[in-house]
Amino acid sequence: MIVVLARMRIKPGCAEKIIALAERAIEATRQEAGCLGYRLLHDPYDECEFCFVETWADKQALEAHRFMEHFLTWREQSADMVIERIIKRYQAEEINV
Repeated sequence: MIVVLARMRIKPGCAEKIIALAERAIEATRQEAGCLGYRLLHDPYDECEFCFVETWADKQALEAHRFMEHFLTWREQSADMVIERIIKRYQAEEINV
């Protein structure tokens, strides 16, 4: 399993538009083969801070996602609102503690 934490810092005043754009991409992404989970988190203390939390079955599913039309559209439409993106990818294994 692959887990991606994609942190995003946006320009002030853009939160509502980012959320609206993301909703379309999220819905389509959740339908992709190999997508086990895809959520957007918004920091309640900082309107400019967001984080996508993604769970993928394998590397191939994640790589395919990067070329999906809805993903490319999201990146293009949000580009002028995003100040910084920090993306971390983890090879994950669940453990029961």
